[in-house]
Amino acid sequence: MRIQNEIVGERFNRFTDMVDLDRLATQEIVAQARTGPWAFRA
Repeated sequence: MRIQNEIVGERFNRFTDMVDLDRLATQEIVAQARTGPWAFRA
């Protein structure tokens, strides 16, 4: 039973990591949009 819980926990951690990355990407896009089109230049 414990092994199964660890596997489920690992999957959940990966899922929350993806959600965090998603949130970071969204913040990045919003920040760039706020400062104008020149912000997209490297």
